[in-house]
Amino acid sequence: MLRTRRAEPDLALGLALCALVLFAVANAYPLATLAANGTMRPATLAGASLALYHNGYPTIALLVAFTTILVPLAQILGFIGVLGTLLHARRRRRRAPAALLAHIRLLGPLRPWTMIEVFLLGALVALSKLSSMAQVIPGGALLAYGLLMLTLAALWSATPGEQLWHWIERPPA
Repeated sequence: MLRTRRAEPDLALGLALCALVLFAVANAYPLATLAANGTMRPATLAGASLALYHNGYPTIALLVAFTTILVPLAQILGFIGVLGTLLHARRRRRRAPAALLAHIRLLGPLRPWTMIEVFLLGALVALSKLSSMAQVIPGGALLAYGLLMLTLAALWSATPGEQLWHWIERPPA
């Protein structure tokens, strides 16, 4: 992964913006399309969550939406906000605002709730099991989720908590 001593806020912000684009692609396109009996049904993550809700599993639907859509989006937007504010303060040769510290404290507890890795593994297993009953055509969102998982791992590697504090405490050049 990335070495945190050499990582700079510009790199971390680039990774966060890349994660936002991948997140948008992963949620805009189908994960897979199932073809059976002459019908083709695209499956999206939001659609799967809604299907769980309509089939009598509201708790599971909420958990799926929370861990695979809401938390990753909040995490990505949080990183963009923190890093954008930090870089803006540095370019103006000022210290980062104190309010930024509260936002950084919120990013840490979100990490365990991001279940993209678990979701991706479960999706691959489910698609392989479904392939015996119907034709499964992988969608672009499946690749986007895989790349999103790697991008978020690189982002967390580039910005561990102590690195963010170091960037904030370091006086502007």
